[in-house]
This record gives sequence, C-alpha cells and structure tokens, in this order.
Amino acid sequence: MKKVLIALAVLVAVPFALWYVAIPNSSVPAFINSGLSRAGAAVTADNFRKTLFLGFRADGVDVTVAGRNAMKIDHLRGAISPLSLFILSPKVRFNIEAAQGTVHGVLTYHIIGGKSSLAAEADGIRLAAISSIKRGMDGTFEGNLSLDGAQGKLTFVMSGLSNFPYGFTSANGLVRINGGALKLESISLESALMYAKVKGDIKDGRYNVVTEIMKQPASLTASGTAGTAGTEPSLGQSLGNFLPSGKMTVPASGSLQSLF
Repeated sequence: MKKVLIALAVLVAVPFALWYVAIPNSSVPAFINSGLSRAGAAVTADNFRKTLFLGFRADGVDVTVAGRNAMKIDHLRGAISPLSLFILSPKVRFNIEAAQGTVHGVLTYHIIGGKSSLAAEADGIRLAAISSIKRGMDGTFEGNLSLDGAQGKLTFVMSGLSNFPYGFTSANGLVRINGGALKLESISLESALMYAKVKGDIKDGRYNVVTEIMKQPASLTASGTAGTAGTEPSLGQSLGNFLPSGKMTVPASGSLQSLF
C-alpha cells in the first residue's frame, strides 16, 4: 500500500515538476496559438509567466487576426488541467479582461491526431476599446465562439451601436468558420428607421455580401422601440425615409479595412 501511495504521489508531482522546470515560458503561448492558427488568429505575450498549480498569467497581450492587429488584452489568466495531461488532451481554462469586458473559455489540444478545440464566451466588450475598430464607432459586443479544428461558429449580439455603418444601432447573427474564411449565415441589423439581413462570405480580408434592407413598420418607427439612442448618419436616414415599399437588395464587396 505504501508503494502505491508513493507511486501516486510521484505521478501527481511529475506534471507540476515539468511545468516549473522543464517547460519554458514560451510553450503555453505557442500552445494557444496552435489552437487559433487555423482560424487565422494569433496572440503575442512577451511577459508571459507561470504561476502555482499549472497556472499562467500575462498582461498587455496583442491579438492579431488575418495578420492585422485586432485588439490588446489587458490581463490574461489561465491554468492547465492536470488530469487532461494524463489522457493526452491538454486542456487550458482561461479568463481574459479586454476592451472593458471579459472573455472566458477552454482550449483543448488532442495530442493523438493533432486536433484542437476551443469554446469561449465574451461579455461586455466595448467596440470603441478595440484598436481595429474605426475610430468613433461604439457599442457592446457579447458572443459565443466554438472551434473544432478549423471548423466552428460564432453567435453574437451587438447593442447600443453608435457611428455604425448606415446608422444601425443593434445587430445579431450567426457566422460559420472554415479555416480563415467566414460565412455570414444569418446577420440581422436594426435601427429606428430600417432593418436589414446580411448574407455572404469574408475571406482574405475581403467581404462579398448581399444585404436585404427593409423599412421598419410604422408603429415601431413612431414608438422608437427598435434600436437604441443614437444619431443616424444622413445615408441611413435617406435609406430609411425613401426606401420603396417592400425591400431593396444591395450586393457589396470590398476590403474590411474600408468598413472598420
């Protein structure tokens, strides 16, 4: 019995010993990037450091998407599940503070097969605090992201939008992820005057979409129940005031940089 207890103690101690002695600080950022790379994203953590119980932390982490600087993470905290190491599927639980909001989730890497998966939830993210968002644009973002290898989906809600293209004040939708390409499967946008549905694709930093624009019902426009407070740009007012009865379909394509 004593030998069994000693063996168990050694077995438990090995991951912790490897964590502090054998694994360099750069290994965990590299592991995180292995799970993000197929979605075209990456993180850079120059001041990454290990903490107790297979934990880690970093401040001022830069996030890039498709090679462009997307945002800066104020604080990153996380830990590796010891049990996951024994089943050859290291699992990292993380919590992020960024853009005045939080993101928490789990990243798993399956050593056998070399496949990674990610589940994350964002809450209270302010668009104005994201460096890649066009200056003056604001609003709150909440969403759920799931990735299984290079495939995944993002569901999101944006509220309180201001200085958003065409004066829309809220949005929600579903985006399918296939490697570095995004399929806008169901995107809805609203303002006090109109609402729209967007479908299309984003790939290599360019968008190719079709937008279906419709006027808000008169009752909603009068009561102001659709959308939130904000001043609509003249183009948004024009579309809402002079849109023909029924709907208008507008195809569009171009660089994402022109929008954000």
